[in-house]
Amino acid sequence: MTDQAANWALPIIGAIIKGEGNPPTNIPALTAKFKEAFANPDAKRAAARKIAALTQTSTTSEYITEFHNLMAELDWNEEAYIAQFMQGLHWKVKELLSTKTTSLTSSRLSLRPQSK
Repeated sequence: MTDQAANWALPIIGAIIKGEGNPPTNIPALTAKFKEAFANPDAKRAAARKIAALTQTSTTSEYITEFHNLMAELDWNEEAYIAQFMQGLHWKVKELLSTKTTSLTSSRLSLRPQSK
């Protein structure tokens, strides 16, 4: 552990071992405390800037993966995701999509990560 993480975690570990205080008792509670201590308070704003600047410069699957990673930090509605996805898509891919007769939906674009 780094100094900062150790300084944060050691008191929690000690409280768990000694059964003192009110330490987190499960992974989600520990994760919430960790995010409270270390998460970027402007993460959503940063993710919004990154997704707005994102353009497809390699394969479509790599673009989708990066888009999914940024989506995980945002809470936009489906229409906003689709509009932003299409804006960053390479023009050749857009051209190919325009020749399709079916309408574009989030399921066709597979914007939502598949549940396992």
